[in-house]
Amino acid sequence: MTGGATQGRLFLLYFLPLLLLGILLFTFILWEEDEHFRELLAANESLQLELASRSITRDLETILPDIDLLTGSTQLKTFAFSQSDTAREQLLEEWLTFLRQKRQYSVLRLIDTQGKERLRVDRYHGGLRVLEEHELQDKSHRYYFSEAIALGPGELYISPMDLEMERGKVLQPPIPMIRFAMPLFDAEGNKHGVFVISYMAERLLDHFEEMLGASRGHVSLLNGEGYWLRSLRDPDREWGFSLGHDWTYEKAHPEAWTEIRDGDRGQFERGEHLFSFRTLYPLEVAGGYKAEDDGDHQGHYHIDPRSYRWKVVSDIDPVLLQQVMHQHLFGLPLAIGLLLMGLAALGVWLRVRMQYERRRLHRQLALDALVVEATTDGVFITDAERRILSVNDGFSRITGYDEAEVLGRTPRYLSAGFHDAKLLEGIWRSLEIEGRWQGEVSNRRKDGGLYHEWLSLRRVEDERGGVLNYVGIFSDITARKREEQQLKHRAHHDALTGLPNRTLMEDRLRQILAHCRRGDGRAALMFIDLDRFKPINDEYGHEAGDAVLREVAARLSAVVREEDTVARLGGDEFVVLAGDGRSIDNLRALAERLLLELRRPFDIDGISCRISASIGVALFPDHGEEGDTLLKHADEAMYRIKQQGRDGVAFYEEG
Repeated sequence: MTGGATQGRLFLLYFLPLLLLGILLFTFILWEEDEHFRELLAANESLQLELASRSITRDLETILPDIDLLTGSTQLKTFAFSQSDTAREQLLEEWLTFLRQKRQYSVLRLIDTQGKERLRVDRYHGGLRVLEEHELQDKSHRYYFSEAIALGPGELYISPMDLEMERGKVLQPPIPMIRFAMPLFDAEGNKHGVFVISYMAERLLDHFEEMLGASRGHVSLLNGEGYWLRSLRDPDREWGFSLGHDWTYEKAHPEAWTEIRDGDRGQFERGEHLFSFRTLYPLEVAGGYKAEDDGDHQGHYHIDPRSYRWKVVSDIDPVLLQQVMHQHLFGLPLAIGLLLMGLAALGVWLRVRMQYERRRLHRQLALDALVVEATTDGVFITDAERRILSVNDGFSRITGYDEAEVLGRTPRYLSAGFHDAKLLEGIWRSLEIEGRWQGEVSNRRKDGGLYHEWLSLRRVEDERGGVLNYVGIFSDITARKREEQQLKHRAHHDALTGLPNRTLMEDRLRQILAHCRRGDGRAALMFIDLDRFKPINDEYGHEAGDAVLREVAARLSAVVREEDTVARLGGDEFVVLAGDGRSIDNLRALAERLLLELRRPFDIDGISCRISASIGVALFPDHGEEGDTLLKHADEAMYRIKQQGRDGVAFYEEG
C-alpha cells in the first residue's frame, strides 16, 4: 500500500468524523434558532392582530353617543308622533347640522310602521340632500326594518356590515355600511316608526389596515360565514355575499377555517401556514350592556350580542422563514471544501446572521410595545387581587397620578367615592363571569376634577383558568361629552339671550299642563311683544338692539319664580310660563310687574333707550287645554293691546 493511499485513509479517518460532528453541530444550532425565530414571529403577529382589533373596537364605541343624541331629540319624537310641517322643518335643521359635523355617517331616515320612508337626508356628491316626497321609498322588505320594528322600547338593532344598496342594486363604487335602527315609542307605549342611521364603515376598515404595518402575514377581516370584508392580499375576494361570488376562507383553507370558526382566539399550524386569529363581536362592543348597569348612561341591548361576529385572521407561510435558513445552508459545500476552517467560519456567520434577525425581531416587538405605551389611551394592569402593578404614560396624563402613586392600590382609588359600591361590584362580577366588561364611567383626577372615560376591562388567565391579571384600557371622553351637552344646549336655547327657545318652551308647557291636569291647577302663558324696539335697531344698529334683547331677558328672568320659564320665540317676542299655585289676581300682578320692568330706561353704551311691551295672557284651563290653543289665544290678546295703543296687559276674551 503506497504512502499516498495511507495518508488518504488517515485523512478520511480523521476528517469525516470531524466533518460529521460539524454538520451535526450546525444542524442543532439551525434547529434551535429556527424554533426561537418562529416564536418571536408568532408573538409579533399576535400583537399586530390585537392592535388591529382594538382599532375596530374604538371606532365602534364612538357611535353609541351619537345614537343617544339623535334618538333623544325632542324634534324627532314630535315629528314622528305628529307629522306636522313645523316639526319636520325643525328636525331637518337638526339632522343637517349633525351630518355637517359628523362626516362618518351617510344617511339619516325616519320610517313609519308600514315601512314607508317619511323623512330622509343623504350625503350626496360631497354635500347633503333632503329627499323629496316622491323620492322616498318603501323599505318594508329591507332586513334592517323588519328586525328593528320587532324590538321593544330602548332596544337597538345593529346590522351586519354589507354594501350600500339603492333600489335593489349595489352602489358603485361599493360603499361598506353598518346600519343602526331603533323603534320610536310614545309615553303610552305606542310604536310610531323606526329611526335609522347609516355608518360608512370604510373609515373603520382603513383604520384597521393602518394598524397592520408591522404584520408579516396575509391579514383578513372576515364575517362569521368566512366571507372577506377586507383582504390586504387580494381585494377582489371582498364582499362575495353582496357581489355574487363565492370566495370564502373555507374554500381557501378548509381545515384551518373549522378551527378559526369554532374558536374565540388562537394560533396554530396547518400544512405550511401559521394561522393567528381573533374574534370580534360588533353587537357586544356597541351594545352589550343594559341601561340599568349604569343609571347615568343610556345603554343598549340586543337580543343576542354574540349572534354576529367578525374574524381577524393572519396566515404566514413558513417557507418565507425557511428561505433565510436555506440561504445560510447554501454555503455548506464551500465549508466542506475549506475543511474545518470554512465550516467554522460558516457557522459563525450563520450565528451572527441569526442573532441579527433575533435582535431585529426584538426591536420590532419593542417598537410595537412602544406604540402601546405611546397610545393616547390609559392602560393599567393589576394582579389577581386587583392591585395595580403598572400603568402607561396615557394613564398618568389622563388621571394626573404618576405610576408610583397608584402602585399597590386598586382602581377603586381613582373613583374617590364617586361611584357607589353596587356599581363597582357589578363591574367585577361581570369580569368574573364573562371575563370582560366595558362601559362609560366617571372618575376624579388627582386635582379633583371630574372626567368621563370609556373603560374596557379584560381578565387574563393561566393555562388552568386561574386569574393572573386584569387589564384595563380607557380613553378620556370628557371633551366629547361636553360637546354633546353643548350641542343639546344649542338645540334648545336661544343663541343671543341664552333663554329657552320655542322647542324647549313647548316641551315645558306640555309638562306644566300635564301637572295641572293631575292636580286640577291653573297655569298662565304670557305672550310679550316689545313696543318701539325697531327704531332702536334702525337708529343705533343691531348691536345695540341685541344688547337691549339681552337686558330684556335678564329683567324678565329676575321677576319670575325659579320654577317659571322665560323663553324667546324669535325677534322681539318672548313668552313667560307661570305654573300652578297662583290666583288670577296674582297672575295679573305678575304681568304688571313685567311691564313696569320693561318701561324702565335701558342704558346701552351710554345711550338711554326706552321701550314698552304689549302682553297677552291666556289661562289654563279657562282659555284652552292644549299648548297650541293657549299660545294662539295669548297672541290674540297681545294684538288687542297693540290695537288699543300698546304698552299694556290684556287677558284673552272669547268672542
